Amino acid sequence: MPHSDDSFTHLPASGRIGLLELVHAKSPEAALAAAGITERAASEHGGRLEWAGHVDQLLFGDIDSGSAASEPNEILVSTYPSKKQALDVLSARREWGLDALVDAVRTFAYRAPGAIERGALRVATTALRLAGRKTPTADLSDPASIDFEPTLHGDPSLRPTEAALREYATCGIHGKVVMLNLLRYRRDAHGDETAGRAAYGRYGRVAGRLIVGLGGRIRVRGHGARMDGAGPATGWDELVCVEYPSRADFVGMITAPRYAPTTADRDEGLERSALLVCTSHAKYF
Repeated sequence: MPHSDDSFTHLPASGRIGLLELVHAKSPEAALAAAGITERAASEHGGRLEWAGHVDQLLFGDIDSGSAASEPNEILVSTYPSKKQALDVLSARREWGLDALVDAVRTFAYRAPGAIERGALRVATTALRLAGRKTPTADLSDPASIDFEPTLHGDPSLRPTEAALREYATCGIHGKVVMLNLLRYRRDAHGDETAGRAAYGRYGRVAGRLIVGLGGRIRVRGHGARMDGAGPATGWDELVCVEYPSRADFVGMITAPRYAPTTADRDEGLERSALLVCTSHAKYF
């Protein structure tokens, strides 16, 4: 279906725009071809394919409020100087044969950070990294011995189950992994998310230090992700793609003793959340 200027009306006409696409590709080869088409189209329209990867597991949560569409097996994240350029790419890819490669695509458009916010994040990450590696890596050679207790504190709707975590710890995936976090902040009686965002920010500052302490980094961050035509109540306030050097590093972070005390702020801040664990395609590390 062609995209018009009326698409994604929740986004401003100017400013950087991002697209998060949850894709059910017909095959691994089709997934790489879809990423290649997206990379080419983005480049020709002044944008950039920020990251592409394979979905290994939905660790917890509901991605888009109960959609019956096929579960995604691939993710594409791209950014553009304006909404018009993002819409032009969506149309161009269809003309170049994207539909023959995929069974379903769910597209969330979001506000991408500007240069000042990106620069501040780089400075903060560098400062933490210079402090040295402090977060322990989990020993996955004996998964049965891993203590997941720090992860299991708090609201069960906002965290994985122990069974899901043990499944991931034993899945045999090697190399860098990316965790796609989708976040909706808790509102007060007047619909104000300020307090919820502040509470989650306290959680995020501690979690961020743990992530950087094991060599991880934020790959992508965006605000107000929503599907075309969806109302505000069904959208996400923030999306964060966090890259870890390995599965062992991710498990080490969420099982670190310093992690458990942060869950109270996480629960206070969030209304709902979802977490997809992914593997980067080699080309897009």
